[in-house]
Amino acid sequence: ESMLLQQDIDLGFSTLNSTRTDDIRTRSLLKMQLVLLVPRDSRYKKVDEILGKDRITAPLISLPAADTVSRLFQEGLRKRKLDWFPTLEVSSLDIVSRYVAEGFGVGLSVGAPKSISNDLVRALALVGFPEVEFGAMWLGRLSPIAEILLEEAVSVLGPKA
Repeated sequence: ESMLLQQDIDLGFSTLNSTRTDDIRTRSLLKMQLVLLVPRDSRYKKVDEILGKDRITAPLISLPAADTVSRLFQEGLRKRKLDWFPTLEVSSLDIVSRYVAEGFGVGLSVGAPKSISNDLVRALALVGFPEVEFGAMWLGRLSPIAEILLEEAVSVLGPKA
């Protein structure tokens, strides 16, 4: 958003879950469900086996607290009156998946197409939690080339008619 406002870029792609200034226009391209990752051979088969306990003891592996995925997860936990804070904060969803596969804990990720590339983990959908919305942002009128790029992104990621 700051790069758009400083006119460093004409079109940006990012999560759209936070509030924006009135000048920034957006177009949603994809909504992704939050998921918990567990090792493929884990005893956990349902989310309730983890979140349904009085005290969650499994280590949580996630992105940093300021990241949209982490913020939305904590929001969903608060609505359920649950506390579960990260044991490990890592820099990418790929690292979350690798650490889960190695048995370091339960990972927080998104259920986006091809986001979970590790065959050693299994995703448990967090039904009822906020979704991560991903899309495009721009200021004013798009240049012809930016319009073409946006339409291409819509054709690849956008809702199917």
